[in-house]
Amino acid sequence: MRVFSLAGAMAGLLAVALGALGSHLLAPGLSTGGAALFDTALRYQMWHGLALFALPGLLPVASERWLRAGGWAFITGIVFFSGSLYFHALTGNRPPLPLAPAGGLSLLAGWGLVIRALLAR
Repeated sequence: MRVFSLAGAMAGLLAVALGALGSHLLAPGLSTGGAALFDTALRYQMWHGLALFALPGLLPVASERWLRAGGWAFITGIVFFSGSLYFHALTGNRPPLPLAPAGGLSLLAGWGLVIRALLAR
């Protein structure tokens, strides 16, 4: 379970660093739509990074098996959803695959799996 706290802390660190980079260096070159996409990617990354960081704290009241599945779903969702939005914001091009919807579904699945973990105990 330590891997999820580590991944959450890394996601948070990266979100803060990208936020600073975006607001100080990238903002002048981003379109209004690109800036909104970048902001959305940051918010989803940070919130789900915090969720990952907190997962081990649920062990006393939740199933470890389902928490692990939820954690991996959150990691996949952050990479696909936020990653594809960063790509779109910075390049102006949509990714060649529908990664944002897949990532969004993965984030939803992560929350569903955490709920399942809590109900399993």
